[in-house]
Amino acid sequence: MSIVEFYQREELVGLVVELTERYSGFDSTSVTYERAQQLMEAVCYCLQMHQQLESDLPTGTNITVREAYQRGYEAVCNQARQVRLLYEQLLPRFQSYGMLCLQDTIVKGIPAFLVHYDARYCPQDRLLTMDYPVLTDLRSLRGVQAVWAYLRCIDLEQRFLSKLGYDFVCDSLWAYHSNYAVLIENICAIVLPGLLGYVLLEKPLHQRCFTKQDYRVLTNRYGAMEQSQLIEVVRSAVSRLTRWDGDVEQYLLQGAEDAAVRLSVAMETNTLQTVCLPCCEK
Repeated sequence: MSIVEFYQREELVGLVVELTERYSGFDSTSVTYERAQQLMEAVCYCLQMHQQLESDLPTGTNITVREAYQRGYEAVCNQARQVRLLYEQLLPRFQSYGMLCLQDTIVKGIPAFLVHYDARYCPQDRLLTMDYPVLTDLRSLRGVQAVWAYLRCIDLEQRFLSKLGYDFVCDSLWAYHSNYAVLIENICAIVLPGLLGYVLLEKPLHQRCFTKQDYRVLTNRYGAMEQSQLIEVVRSAVSRLTRWDGDVEQYLLQGAEDAAVRLSVAMETNTLQTVCLPCCEK
């Protein structure tokens, strides 16, 4: 049920009128139609925030629409503070691994959001372009909810990648593409298939390249598997990699299917060197 269906239209219009007067300094004639639409969306966003985050949804005389809006607005402000807190926790340990898109997102994009986000008059706008792709589909989210979920994904990635070591991640990225810095791709999606090769072969990470025999063993063991079977093998390997952190595990499992497809295609086309670290042998 939409917000417009949930509440009386007259109640929503009353809130929008109040917000418009506040925005325009009580000169409502200076407000364009587009701005009025934006303010209606702002009211609906806060009411939706209240619905999602509060258990005492407005029924009967328990809570007024104005109270629901105010609680939703406070929830928006609180989530914006959570974004700032998470960013401040992430920044000291952040590594871009040379990926310019990720670097710009964290060093420029998030600070710009924190400065310019307007929780009162435009909470539905996330401002951040989110150019660096993450494994979670966030297309249904707007405003601060989208930015919070997005930054949370990057934080989980950073926790995982830090366990692998800076050199291992950079070597894996370089093996994937010698000019990886300019790619607009997810780091974990690049690193994970090759990392799974280590897990499936029980090969230590300090061995920074694969042998031709390694490639043959992988192909012989897993190359003839149905895709659904290989996905389950990959999911199990991801869980083994991330058993130290359930949140990281659940995040990376979202990339398991794509990793399995990349491994399957590489084994089928004899191009495992494109997803694993390069072969040590001539």
